[in-house]
Amino acid sequence: NTLEHSRIFSAFTKQYPERYYPFIDKLIEENKVSYNYWVKGLEGLKDANFDVQRLLILYKKAITKELDTSNTLYLVWLCDCFIRARLIDDQIIDWLSTLSLTHPNPEKELHPSDPLNEAINSVRGAAVERLLFCCYDDIFKDKIFNTIEIAMHDEMLSVRTIILVRLQNLINLDKARTLKIFLEMIKDEKLADASIHSLQYLVNVDFNVLLPQITLWINQNSMQGKLGYILTWCWINNYEGSEEILKQLHKLSNKAKAHSVEIAYRNLFDSNQNISTKCQTIFKEFLSDISMEVVSEYDRMFLQIEMIYPFEKFLPFLVLYSKSKVIKLNPHYFLEYILKHANTNPKECLDLISEYKSYQKPSHQNGPYYSNELIMIVLNVYNMVKNDINKEYSERAIKLFDEMLQIDYLRREAHVAIELVER
Repeated sequence: NTLEHSRIFSAFTKQYPERYYPFIDKLIEENKVSYNYWVKGLEGLKDANFDVQRLLILYKKAITKELDTSNTLYLVWLCDCFIRARLIDDQIIDWLSTLSLTHPNPEKELHPSDPLNEAINSVRGAAVERLLFCCYDDIFKDKIFNTIEIAMHDEMLSVRTIILVRLQNLINLDKARTLKIFLEMIKDEKLADASIHSLQYLVNVDFNVLLPQITLWINQNSMQGKLGYILTWCWINNYEGSEEILKQLHKLSNKAKAHSVEIAYRNLFDSNQNISTKCQTIFKEFLSDISMEVVSEYDRMFLQIEMIYPFEKFLPFLVLYSKSKVIKLNPHYFLEYILKHANTNPKECLDLISEYKSYQKPSHQNGPYYSNELIMIVLNVYNMVKNDINKEYSERAIKLFDEMLQIDYLRREAHVAIELVER
């Protein structure tokens, strides 16, 4: 059929873009054959990484034609390559604005439980989203704001949702006007969850104005985790009133605590490389928390920390963590992290696993999911220190290994670990 044939045409265009460029130009100019062909031809040129300036020439001709919903949506999506190249002009802005306000699609909510996905796959939703991506140049400021201030009242929840999700893009154009739109839109309780992404930027515009609404939202379960992230950031940056509301939130939500932990370990040092007192406070505060959300966040920390801090710099916090309650419930990624450093920092690593007897035993069904890491750490440490004049750590490693062999699950792993070391 025509659609399948046009897709084949797109594939050939991608393979031979120079050959098909003038042909696609002719198809658009004459507008006699199905527009499926030249829309797919434009898509093929884009996929071929064709000269974006030349592609723009055809694109601006194409958007003057009347198309069905499906092909209009394809052209809206194609706009992304011109946004990335910063080649948007008034003609494209006007076209996107007109679509955002007047196109009939969407006519109804097909997936009300997923308004964001619904929006990006509808013409009005996709068009208004692209407008909000065109905020790199204040020359379009008034046209974009004027459109958004109308589209924010769209009858479809999906369209309103995508506006609120991308609204922070307007901040650089006009902070006050953006905040006004936000405050108007969040009067609709259905948009509360969608507001969280823009909220994390708008708290930097005027936290005091937003605080009453945040105080209400902390009781909304679906928002508590992200609010923990935002309010912790506000407290670290000394926003008045943030500490009190953050403490209230921590009493209500383990997810909020976990997000606070994430902010803390990512920002343990300030711009002068001094320890951040507030982040250190949060890092320590929840080391005795045994909720699975908090325990899991501390454990996931070790998937990230390698890229944030050198081992030596993070060592004081490793020592705190190694003696905490949270490590007992899930030492999985901690042990993988320590194993990576056992050759370069053997003595410190041996010290850090000294509390291993308190770790919860591994379980393939319910976790924690670790196996021979403890044995491997001890063997690696021993290999690194066995020739030291001071035999303290080599003797400790031998003693620790002997102790581990008395524990069933570690004894089973010992044979595998020894074979790996010997290789």
